[in-house]
Amino acid sequence: MKVELVVLASAERLNRSVQEEAIRQFQKLERYVPEAAQVDLRLELIKSHRKGKTHYAHVAVAIPGEPRTFHAEAIAEDFRTALDRIERKAEAHLRRWHDKRTRARRDGERKGRVTAWLQATLSAPSRLLNRIRRR
Repeated sequence: MKVELVVLASAERLNRSVQEEAIRQFQKLERYVPEAAQVDLRLELIKSHRKGKTHYAHVAVAIPGEPRTFHAEAIAEDFRTALDRIERKAEAHLRRWHDKRTRARRDGERKGRVTAWLQATLSAPSRLLNRIRRR
């Protein structure tokens, strides 16, 4: 998994501890995605005369073979809080995606084993076998 930190529209430089924190948090997500997945993280400091300083974080997760890219964003008082919020969103999404893929693969394997077992037994009626094949 590749993490890219890009600081946009900010006159201030992002300190090293925030960068290390972001890399540490998003490296935990490697167990949910394949090696070729790419995570782009954008941290931006927005200065507004009405709201003061606002810290904005945006993440885009591109998984090869998936038609859509996952996007999430968070606004907070500081970068660490914004990173925590966005990491929770990304982890929940990637965990659902990973569970969906593994569950479908396990169900397919289980269905194949049951069909093979039923075909091996001579007492299984053909309409039961046809019903299992159609699903």
